[in-house]
Amino acid sequence: MADFRLKVFISVAKNKSFTKAANELHITQPAISKHIRELEATYNIRLIDRSGQNTILTNAGEIFLSHAEKIIENYNQLQFEMNRINNNFVGKLNIGASTTIGQYVIPSLLAGFMKTYPDLKIELINGNSREIEKALLEKRIDIGMVEGIHKDPAIKYTPFLDDEIVLVTRTNSIFGEIENIDISKLLVMPIVLREYGSGSLEVINDALVKKGISIDNMDILLHLGNSESIKNFLRKSDCVAFISIRAVINELKSGALKIIDIDDLDIQRSFKFCTLHGELNPNVEVFQRFTSTHNKRL
Repeated sequence: MADFRLKVFISVAKNKSFTKAANELHITQPAISKHIRELEATYNIRLIDRSGQNTILTNAGEIFLSHAEKIIENYNQLQFEMNRINNNFVGKLNIGASTTIGQYVIPSLLAGFMKTYPDLKIELINGNSREIEKALLEKRIDIGMVEGIHKDPAIKYTPFLDDEIVLVTRTNSIFGEIENIDISKLLVMPIVLREYGSGSLEVINDALVKKGISIDNMDILLHLGNSESIKNFLRKSDCVAFISIRAVINELKSGALKIIDIDDLDIQRSFKFCTLHGELNPNVEVFQRFTSTHNKRL
């Protein structure tokens, strides 16, 4: 079994604090100190310099951290393989999903996953991409699923599903007869966008900036917090909106909404898993593998 002292050392190293490590691992600060002293006594070398308020790894500590992370990762892989053989995945998995993924991707995914692994208890929270990343950093969730381009260096991002953002309007709106537009027309068309902090808005803004278009110069009617709100607004308004194609498949099929193609603009993106570096647990890994196997159905 993996030595708990290794987890203690990794937590101290990552948090640069004995107090934060104690809070993270739900043990006392004296217990943290005891585990670190035992490790240093075992190898007869100082691993951490504790000078004043600073907690700094020594050269030996840096080497120790590298190996400790590999040992924990190998142990997690061993645990995963043994559980896979016995189909014995139990416990709890806390998942965070950004808005579009939470509405249009994860419901059918979780239905299949929970049927396959009935002994795993799932807890799901929703929010925009920044909120999900914050929940991961605060360890309120084990894994996040986000749609933005913002990247936090403390987080590992792994693409799992492709998506496209399209410009849509109500079929019988004043724009309903338009099939395609020059990108410059975006500056004069009334438009609805997602809220600030949304991964979708980040992707849209990045694509437009690359084409010399600033959102600040567009005729923005308002920002709304999710795709359903945007679609409901579109049904009663003469405007356009950028939205994930996954959110409007039914409306496109029924003819309620239509896509307006934009010359020389194609907004492709990837939905991504986000996990903390070096902290992948077996239940997270089985969820990622299940998703990768079943993503053609999503």
